[in-house]
Amino acid sequence: MARIILIHGGLHGGWCWERVTPLLEAAGHEVLAPDLPGVDRRLPATEVTLQSYVDAILALAEPRGGRVVLVGHSLGGRSISVAADQRPDLLDALVYVAALIPEIEGLGPTFTPGENNVIRRGFYPVDGGASMMVEAEAARRGFYSDCSEADILKAIERLAPQPNRPMADPVLLSPSRWGRIPRHYVVTLHDAVIPAAAQREMAQMAAGTRIHELPCGHSPFLTHPGELTRILLDVAAEDGPGQVSPRPAA
Repeated sequence: MARIILIHGGLHGGWCWERVTPLLEAAGHEVLAPDLPGVDRRLPATEVTLQSYVDAILALAEPRGGRVVLVGHSLGGRSISVAADQRPDLLDALVYVAALIPEIEGLGPTFTPGENNVIRRGFYPVDGGASMMVEAEAARRGFYSDCSEADILKAIERLAPQPNRPMADPVLLSPSRWGRIPRHYVVTLHDAVIPAAAQREMAQMAAGTRIHELPCGHSPFLTHPGELTRILLDVAAEDGPGQVSPRPAA
């Protein structure tokens, strides 16, 4: 059995995995879905950094015992990538769920949200400019575009301001460290936050990443928890479907 660590994206918390966690646990896995630093608002936003996130993740990956699978959604892709780059010895697999893959050494930037991105247009500053919050309508149209009304209302109530530094702190991934860990990417085909084409481009730039697809928007943990769980179970078992992305031209 594996230890599966589920890392939430921006403005969210560990709550977003609450439909996936029991399904993974029912299959016998140890599952951790933490709130990253700053979600509970006890740590000032100015003190929350990308390294804060990474330290919290690595603490959950230790002590090393059995297979460890690290899963990141959306902005969570940045922190799981840096955690893997700093301690590749602790991890057996990375899973990106509609997630950002930061800049890779020798390949340049992977993805930058465009100005017309519905979520980006809905951000507004809080905490004296140290954090960003999102307007409810932007969250509805972006994060939860295909969710039920009940799920939308409940999720919006649980969103928390996102400190800026974890979004902006520079990252450069090493192919010899981060790149040696087996990687999977779950492309959400109807995503209004990170378009499916951009997700595929990131996965293909990260050569050797296995691609999976779900017919949903940006929040498959709400709309397709069973299907997402099956992908994670396949990864945890070191065997499962997926398309190996082509290696970029030299």
